[in-house]
Amino acid sequence: MRSTAMKTNNAPKILAKSFFKELRENGYDHNAIVAISTELLDLVTQELKSNSDSPVKIDGNVVELRKAL
Repeated sequence: MRSTAMKTNNAPKILAKSFFKELRENGYDHNAIVAISTELLDLVTQELKSNSDSPVKIDGNVVELRKAL
């Protein structure tokens, strides 16, 4: 049986594949998917910038946002 940590680590990949499949099945081409992905990254970046006093974890490592951006 897989551990909770392994399930959590796989969750983003599984969700991304599912989201990609859903977009393709609904007629979105690769250019549209790249545009959607860019918008998602922009939204996350804006939110992280607005919460710059909070530490951010990336792959389990705490990153100071001011240095990362």
